[in-house]
Amino acid sequence: MLALLPAVADQIRREADKISRANFCDCNAGDVYMVATIYWDHEGSARPSDLIGSIYTTSAGVTGSLRRLEAAGYVERRSNPDDGRVSLAVVTEAGRRTVESAAPAFNDLAAVVTGGFDDAEIERMTTLAERYLTTTSEG
Repeated sequence: MLALLPAVADQIRREADKISRANFCDCNAGDVYMVATIYWDHEGSARPSDLIGSIYTTSAGVTGSLRRLEAAGYVERRSNPDDGRVSLAVVTEAGRRTVESAAPAFNDLAAVVTGGFDDAEIERMTTLAERYLTTTSEG
C-alpha cells in the first residue's frame, strides 16, 4: 500500500503539470492551484497568510508561487484597502481567463483520478489525504 501512494501522487502531479504548462506558461500545478484558490475560494484576492492552510503549503511555498505567478502576469500584489500594512494577492484579468479556460482540463483529470469510485469512497480518500497532510505538516 505505502509503495503505491508515491507512485499515484507522482502520476497525478505529472498529469497536472502537463495541463499547467499547456495553459499557464512555466507555472507548475501548485502555482495553478493557488491562482484557482484565490480566484474561486477567495473571490479574486487573498492575503498570502490565508493561503498557507488552504493549499497545504508553507509560507515559503506561498511566497515562491506568488513570485512566479506575479512574474507571469497572473497575480499582482496590492495594498489591502482595509489594512495598509497587509498586501493582497489579486488575480489579474489574464489569470482569470486562464483559470477559467484550464478548468475543464483539470476537471477531466479529477474525473479520471476518481473514476469508478462512489461518493463515499472519494470522501474516505479525501479524509485520508487531509489527515495525512495535516498530521505531517504539524511536526
